[in-house]
Amino acid sequence: MLKKVIGFIAAAILLFVLVAAGFFTFKAYQKSQNIKMIDQYLTEKKLTDKIINEQTEYDSRKGIFYKELTLKGDKDNTYIAQPLSLKRGFFLQGFDNESKELDKKAPYNFFDEDYKLK
Repeated sequence: MLKKVIGFIAAAILLFVLVAAGFFTFKAYQKSQNIKMIDQYLTEKKLTDKIINEQTEYDSRKGIFYKELTLKGDKDNTYIAQPLSLKRGFFLQGFDNESKELDKKAPYNFFDEDYKLK
């Protein structure tokens, strides 16, 4: 009886370790893919030279990684660059630094549901 209990506890611990390892592996893969898509877009639009400040963040509600950017030529706005999903969709939106509200007329705003990682 004691062997069965110890075996069950060992199996439960092993299962927990495997699930945790799988979760963290997926999050690492997701981060690499999200950052890769953001960098791909910034390179395509030639915005990498215009970056003044860049910060990578994680949104736990959406479960997605994104970048906060400050770009030359538009220091009044902070931009959020974020994929919509792991392989498809992308947006870059400017938010006013003072009011923190969406600036719909920000010069670098971009949205495309069909933008794909190459």
